[in-house]
Amino acid sequence: MFRSRSWFFSSSSSSSSTSLWKPKNPHSTEYLKYLHTVLTKNQTVTEQNKSLLVEALRSIAEILIWGDQNDPSVFDFFLEKNMLSFFLKIMKQNKCGSYVCVQLLQTLNILFENIRNQTSIYYLLSNNHVNSIIEHKFDFSDEEVMAYYISFLKTLSLKLNSQTIHFFYNEHTNDFPLYTEAIKFFNNSESMVRIAVRTLTLNVFRVDDKSMLKFIRDKTAAPYFSNLVWFIGNHVVEIDKLIKVVSEEGGEETFITTSSSKTTNITTQSQQKTLLDDLIAEHLDHLHYINDILLLKIEPLNEVLVDHLLNRLLRPVIVSSLITTTSPSSQPKISRILSLYLLTQIFSIVTHSALLTELLETVLATVDVLSFFDCSETDYLCFFVVTLLVAVERVKADNLLTNPTHLESFFFSELPYNPCLLQKLLAIIQTAVKSSTKIRIASLSLTTELILKITSKLQDSDLAMLESFREENILTLQNYFKTEEMFLEMFEDEYFVKGCDLESLLGDSCMLLPPVGSPLSGVNALEKRRPCGETERIRRSMRVYFLLRNLSLKLRGDEERYLPLSNIHRNTVTLEQTLDLTNSDLLACTVLTVTNTKETQKLRRFLVVDSFQIILVEPSQKRMGWGVVKFVGFLQDLDVQSDPSDTRCLHITVKSSPVLKKHSTLVIKQPILSAKFIFDDHIRCMAARQRLIKGRHRAREKKLTLISRALLNDNISAKYSPPQNLKSVNSTTSSSSARYQPIAKTLPGGVVVVGGASANRSRPSSASRSPRRKKPEDVIPMDAGENQPELLSPGNEIATTSFCIDKGSVFDV
Repeated sequence: MFRSRSWFFSSSSSSSSTSLWKPKNPHSTEYLKYLHTVLTKNQTVTEQNKSLLVEALRSIAEILIWGDQNDPSVFDFFLEKNMLSFFLKIMKQNKCGSYVCVQLLQTLNILFENIRNQTSIYYLLSNNHVNSIIEHKFDFSDEEVMAYYISFLKTLSLKLNSQTIHFFYNEHTNDFPLYTEAIKFFNNSESMVRIAVRTLTLNVFRVDDKSMLKFIRDKTAAPYFSNLVWFIGNHVVEIDKLIKVVSEEGGEETFITTSSSKTTNITTQSQQKTLLDDLIAEHLDHLHYINDILLLKIEPLNEVLVDHLLNRLLRPVIVSSLITTTSPSSQPKISRILSLYLLTQIFSIVTHSALLTELLETVLATVDVLSFFDCSETDYLCFFVVTLLVAVERVKADNLLTNPTHLESFFFSELPYNPCLLQKLLAIIQTAVKSSTKIRIASLSLTTELILKITSKLQDSDLAMLESFREENILTLQNYFKTEEMFLEMFEDEYFVKGCDLESLLGDSCMLLPPVGSPLSGVNALEKRRPCGETERIRRSMRVYFLLRNLSLKLRGDEERYLPLSNIHRNTVTLEQTLDLTNSDLLACTVLTVTNTKETQKLRRFLVVDSFQIILVEPSQKRMGWGVVKFVGFLQDLDVQSDPSDTRCLHITVKSSPVLKKHSTLVIKQPILSAKFIFDDHIRCMAARQRLIKGRHRAREKKLTLISRALLNDNISAKYSPPQNLKSVNSTTSSSSARYQPIAKTLPGGVVVVGGASANRSRPSSASRSPRRKKPEDVIPMDAGENQPELLSPGNEIATTSFCIDKGSVFDV
């Protein structure tokens, strides 16, 4: 009548999954009781029950997390049966193996990471079982065990506060296993382990408990910080060795790295550069870690850390390497390049006032910084001394230096600035404007930034010297202006290029290597290398022009009047804008485009040609005679091709414009429009082609006029004449007669729709014509408006200057 007990418990010592009755609901107290029975019957780990135990541990974590949020009785049963003790018993068995240990550590990690109830946390930490697990001697040769163990310790550190700290730190026995066991792995070969240890120590330092902090200060601070500084020093020496290997011509030399107790053979140059990137990133992590400790403002710890940094790393290794000496030294020496780089990184990252002040005083008192400004051969060394001074000036501006005596004498003298330092900086600019220069854009950019940081106004003689260097660059640019067909596109593109940022430059390991002059070296950014080819030399000259122009304007207190050229686009049409097109000259067309899914899309649109834009509209459904803008692009980026097989078709491409890139971090490489336009007949097709080509020519020449004005206006001393292709003809005419006025319709926002081929144009009077000018149809106007330079005053008698560009096409200025 009664069933045998074997249906629930097996008589065998090693139970199997089929010998126990398993409740159907895995989220219940009954299921936890079942798991407790499994652990009770399988306290000895064998090959037969390993899988069963692993599954039981995984299920325990799942049901405890569920019970923490839904049923407190689950946790009550877990504590009543002291089930955490089973974890410890399993762990201490030699037969346990990594398979069970990994699951056990994973279970503990999941538990502490997901349980939110503070009372449940206290229950888990009671009975000191967690500390016993921390102190257990795991087989750390198994990488998986190591990873889960360190992850478990880091998770525990996230639970530390003024209440839970007493579960880990025993004040009576002066024991803190969570911290002392973790810092043993600060120099582990795995970067993730080292990062976890740094995170754990910061979590410990943040806990406001005086007895615990005193234990760390008295027992562990000195040895831990000493080992940390020693490790960073070895890391720096290894970076220096690698830089020398990579810098050698050929570069295919074997490099053996022993970083973090891990030996690796590096043979190829690409591998060496990758390793250099990793070493630099690791060093930056160290500096950020040190700064995080100092920011906690725990004075007993900060005193020990600052003392070790100054006396065991910064002064004996980094600063002393900048001093030329023949006497032997027991401390390792590194290159001056790396020394300046490391000092710059410290002043850029660390914000501890006492450390920065002591370090700066040491540098200025023992090192002749101005002797590093020699850039006659290369800017390799002077780049890093400029970066150091820029970083120091930023620290000074943030008031992080306390009474630095040598700093005042270095940056200042009788004048508001140090004339010797300024002459060194001007010498860099003088070299940078030469056509055969080896000064990189990054060096020049930081040089101009440093000048603006040390002074806001130059003496007349120094300003005149700066302007003479600018004029040399302008003369070079004027020569490119008359020979380069893509000058306008490059000019606008370079204007919107993001400037050199000190942090991004210091984070790129290529700056630690000798300067190169080819993108084949792996350095793609033009500002980080010398130009390669004529096109890059033109682009470099433009960037030099923009940097020096900005510097000159700020030092003279002037405002920018010409740049950016996109200022004339302020009143342009935008997408979905509604325009009044009554009596406007429109051209109906069918636009064929290919979508992302490779499907052909066919749309009926009306083409409008504006002063600067090509606009496609569709009739408004709400207002008769109005249209809604569905596409807009700049005429200067337009490319129009006729279809040889169909006289009614045009292939139109609108490239991405620098104007569009100005407010976007994403560089658009694909054209914004590439479509086939089909008109009603060949006459309308020819009219559209003529309007687009003339509109593109007109838009480009207006911008070229602004560039010519900017270049000529910059020639302040008038020592240089305009380029030969700029033939000046002065005349006095009225603004109304000097310009042709197309029959046009003014659109909202100041937009003018240019009329078609049949539109009449008012001709200038015979008295105002010059015999050198072409037909009035070829005269391209400069429309007066609020966005034009002050030279143009509509309605007044003005002196106009006509420039012949591109083989004599004339336009009014």
